[in-house]
Amino acid sequence: MLINNFPESKVWNYFVKNNDSTITTCKYKDALTNETCNNDLKYNKNTSLMANHLYSNHRSNIKESKLPSITTGHLSIKAAFANSYSYCPSSQKYRDLEDPMCNFILQTGQLLSIVDNKHFFKMLGLFDSKYKLSTRQRFSCEIVPLKFESFKIKVMHLLNETEFRHLTTDGWTSQASLSYIGATIHFVDQNFCLKSIRISLKQSPNAHTSLYLKEQIELILNKWKINDKILSKFSDTAANIKHCLEDLMNKLYIPCF
Repeated sequence: MLINNFPESKVWNYFVKNNDSTITTCKYKDALTNETCNNDLKYNKNTSLMANHLYSNHRSNIKESKLPSITTGHLSIKAAFANSYSYCPSSQKYRDLEDPMCNFILQTGQLLSIVDNKHFFKMLGLFDSKYKLSTRQRFSCEIVPLKFESFKIKVMHLLNETEFRHLTTDGWTSQASLSYIGATIHFVDQNFCLKSIRISLKQSPNAHTSLYLKEQIELILNKWKINDKILSKFSDTAANIKHCLEDLMNKLYIPCF
């Protein structure tokens, strides 16, 4: 092990050398007993023995910032140990970190490519260097599908607990000329809190005729097993979606504007 040489090393805050510089004496004074250590150590032009003595005998009583920095090569022992392993993906610690990370990505609408962003990766390393972020492939093929299934079970349980459900839907075209249709369910839960849950946002490549939209919305509602449990329907007044919802189920239809 190597340690910063005198006069830079912090060991000299606690040690003094004898006249011929062959022995150093620890002058650490215990704050409770007021006793001085006075332990003598051989001095051979480096401070490793003194640093080890402080870590072994007085570390609990000395602030971290006042301890000498013991190094192996260019890394401190603490840093070298911290970087010597990563959390195993099957460990509870890894799952405890991965779950909120996945929630952050999904609930803030981040692109999955964020896991390849070097700045994002570096930031996570500063939080906990032993946590290695999963690959984009694992997120898209394993983590996100599992999250969706878990979310779906919870939502279906909530929907089964409420009697009245209301549907809003809309279709639009992106800047990349891709067509989408979305559906959101609104209800009041058992705690009398208004809930709005988007149950679908899917690409719909065909022309948005009223018949096509009706088929797509029916597929969405059947998937969530709520086709016959909708009290009212809401949308804008575009002719295609208006005719679609008027024909879809014998329920109240309310145009938004």
